[in-house]
Amino acid sequence: MYNKASGQPVSYYLSDSHSNNEAAYTSLIGLSDTIDPGKKNKKPLTRELQDLLISSSDKKKKEDKNVQSGESTFLVYNNSIIKSIRFKQVDVFGQSVTDTLSKASTWLERTGNKLHFKTNRRILENNLLIKTGDPLDPIILADNERVIRELPFIEDVRIHVIPDTPNADTVDLVIIVKDLWSVGFGANISGIDKGDAGLWYKNIFGIGHENQHNIFWDANGPRLLGYQGIYRISNIAGSFVSGELGYLSKGYTESYKLSLQRRFFTPNIKYAGGALIENTETRRNIELLDTILEDESVHYSCYDGWFGRSFLLTDSKNMLSNSRTNFMLAGRFMRKAFYAGPAYTASSFYEFQDRILVLGSVAISKQGYFKSNLIYGFGRTEDIPFGMLLQIIAGMEFGDFNDRPYLGASFSHGTYIWRIGYLYNRVEIGGFYYNNAFEQSIFSLTSKYFTHLINRGRFKYRIFTDINYKIGIRRFEDEFISIENDEGINGLESDRLKGTQKLTTDLEVVAFTPYYILGFRFVVFGSVNLGFIGTSNDPIFSNRLYSGIGAGIRIRNPRLVFNTFQIKFTFYPAAPAESEKEYISVSGEKKLKPDYFFTSAPEIVDF
Repeated sequence: MYNKASGQPVSYYLSDSHSNNEAAYTSLIGLSDTIDPGKKNKKPLTRELQDLLISSSDKKKKEDKNVQSGESTFLVYNNSIIKSIRFKQVDVFGQSVTDTLSKASTWLERTGNKLHFKTNRRILENNLLIKTGDPLDPIILADNERVIRELPFIEDVRIHVIPDTPNADTVDLVIIVKDLWSVGFGANISGIDKGDAGLWYKNIFGIGHENQHNIFWDANGPRLLGYQGIYRISNIAGSFVSGELGYLSKGYTESYKLSLQRRFFTPNIKYAGGALIENTETRRNIELLDTILEDESVHYSCYDGWFGRSFLLTDSKNMLSNSRTNFMLAGRFMRKAFYAGPAYTASSFYEFQDRILVLGSVAISKQGYFKSNLIYGFGRTEDIPFGMLLQIIAGMEFGDFNDRPYLGASFSHGTYIWRIGYLYNRVEIGGFYYNNAFEQSIFSLTSKYFTHLINRGRFKYRIFTDINYKIGIRRFEDEFISIENDEGINGLESDRLKGTQKLTTDLEVVAFTPYYILGFRFVVFGSVNLGFIGTSNDPIFSNRLYSGIGAGIRIRNPRLVFNTFQIKFTFYPAAPAESEKEYISVSGEKKLKPDYFFTSAPEIVDF
């Protein structure tokens, strides 16, 4: 939401509706968990809390609130001392963080609320960046709202600041939290004899742990059934370190993985890093440009670790905008050892060569957020980053045949343009230096755009475009890129769709319908995929244009952790001869995420 006169973003944290429903207020306080209750006399707090209640008559939620995150709401309370922090957890079904008075209206919703374990208060406390006794920092408070919202088991959150008395220098915080329904399942069916199905519990008994189980079946594979188990913890003991333990047994594949990760999740975070241990044994078909090596045994282990330090170059306490600049340093050590694989040379099958990679990066990051919805989600609040990231990566690779320096650079920029939409661009270049020349080099250019929300009657529309260009320079003889499936033309496979240079365009028009059934929302979409593929020596437009034209429907309940269910029909007007085409696809589409402007583990530019 913007002020039309000034064109400046405005906040929508506090409701303009008021309620004198004393019973509703009592219910709010009764369900609130208090970290520091402070004084028992809460008359000023009582009056302010009544203003936070939103009656069921104000249930209609305005969508497409393209605003910067709510630090402007908190500026008036800058440096006030936080006296207490209270949590109010609303029901999964029937209520929202902006409507705490509404109730579940159906037996199914009421039953769902009773079966759901709300997130334990200790888990919520572990995800706080603030504590009682701290001076209130508006930007850190806005960051904290976003951090909680990004948890995989949380649908939405609002933080309200309540002055203890008029003109007081102490405040109380009320954090209204809404969980997602924690149990979900999904399936991808490739045919009668092949597919997979999954069951997951995103918030086991409210302690913030996730357990996921997937079953695979393939009547034509070496084994009919396969299994994958994953256990995740989003924030271990308040350290903001996430952990994952995974096991996979499918066909000829058996894999174990353990990872720990702490990312730069706000500009004020100083340290980040991670570690990965993986062991995989499998047999697979290895695709080359003009042939396939069938049933090759592959066995490898990987040890990967990185550490980063961020320096905040701006003082958030004196800022009126939440876009902050950081100077970032990071280092990485990765060792990949192969015990089985195809026979390779110095210039072939690079993917299967033993190597040690030592990389370092220097970066300048500037990142802020605006709030919106109906972009990557189906109505829940979304925090979309804007800003820029300039990064230089350098290091050494110690390989089986040669030791080679690596040098790469990237620049990305994203901005929201009033009444136009959001535009994101990224350019990357990198390569290894050997024998007085760069080899295995790549140049990549990405551009993404989506419009503001377009209202036409009861329907709401967005248009998304995604343009990608990539060219390999002095790549090894067996290396290639393709425009098959997710790489360009969805549902299309052919040996002719491989090369060392490509240009793809994805255009999608999405219509958010006003129809709900048991909380499930329906989205209709149409898409056009275009792609050129060829060698690095020829102009990209001298190659044949391939395309896919599709339409379909997506179904999702934003209160649930289910993947989006998608049915898509696609027509291929310019498909290569003897290609494989997927005219009808039924799948579970995972939630998409925007591109961020924080550095992470240094890595070579992916080909």
